[in-house]
Amino acid sequence: MKTNELLKHYRLLANKTQKEWAGTAISPSFYSKIEKGLNRIAADDLINLLDYNGISVAEFFENINLEKSLQYNHEYELKRLINEAYYESSLSKLEHIKTLLEQGRLPNKDNLLTLVKGYIALVNNNIDDLDEKTKSAIRNRIFNISDFDQQTLATYCNFMRLYDLDSNFLIARKAIKKFSASNSLDVQIRVLGIITNLLFLCIENKRYAETKSLFVMAKSFPNRPELFFHKNLLLLLKNFVKYHTTGNSIYIDECQKSVKIVIFLGMPEYGKELERFLKENKLSN
Repeated sequence: MKTNELLKHYRLLANKTQKEWAGTAISPSFYSKIEKGLNRIAADDLINLLDYNGISVAEFFENINLEKSLQYNHEYELKRLINEAYYESSLSKLEHIKTLLEQGRLPNKDNLLTLVKGYIALVNNNIDDLDEKTKSAIRNRIFNISDFDQQTLATYCNFMRLYDLDSNFLIARKAIKKFSASNSLDVQIRVLGIITNLLFLCIENKRYAETKSLFVMAKSFPNRPELFFHKNLLLLLKNFVKYHTTGNSIYIDECQKSVKIVIFLGMPEYGKELERFLKENKLSN
């Protein structure tokens, strides 16, 4: 049973209208679309809705998938909530999901807990401090994937730093080959994210020659507003590689322009990370 179906099931059991069920937790009109499967519910909205109606979150997740044949959908939904919490940089949501998993009885509980621990480390910016067992579990889980889907694509993009550069090229080529022709915006964002991460790793490892093919791959993606952030990062990295290959400081000035755009877009902390990256790798020239 999917999330929207189970929400409707609980609502009908409570003999409530959609408006009564949504209450002050969520917009009734938005909830109506969720029940119809037209919109997805955010992790915090789902938790607030369940709390508002006095439903145990742990019980809800256990009841999403009571039949073994629907187990995949249950895990898929949980992974979506985990990914969503990570992209919101919500440590509280990730910790909450971790607690729910620890208290639950899911078949793949350990794998999901490993994933959540990894995302918590990413939000805390201490991925290197993860214990080796957890790192190895995440690496093996992604490396052994026989066929990428959109969720595993996102997971890999987020945990690329757990692999050495050669392993990343091996995994990334497989993912890029499968999804490079996709018209899906979400997929294009993930693939561009993988290419961008590879470029960062190439520069850090002073393997500038290998960036050429990555820039060629990135160039094939359309210029659409939703991809502007990644396109701006690609421009920064391209100018930084030019600085290293020519020694001309004008390219550093161009990099700074891209950093200012990131800050202007409302991401000052990430702008500082880019400044730090430029400084550290400029000195290593």
